[in-house]
Amino acid sequence: MGKTLVIIVIFTVVVMAGGIIAGALADSKYYYACGNCGAKFQPKWTNAILVYHVFDEHLLKCPHCNTTNMCTRKGKKI
Repeated sequence: MGKTLVIIVIFTVVVMAGGIIAGALADSKYYYACGNCGAKFQPKWTNAILVYHVFDEHLLKCPHCNTTNMCTRKGKKI
């Protein structure tokens, strides 16, 4: 019983981590418009992982004005 539980927990953690990474990779394929300066940029997947978001708005740091604010997803790849 103990081995089975460990295997299930490890499998669950691996599947959840894979889902989070897949979501970050998908979000990084879009470009975003900064809510502060309006500049368009494409975040790295490592910056898109586990960020707060509501529908098409993500809390990201703009590389142009260096502010962290809600940036709107605009379209795929610049």
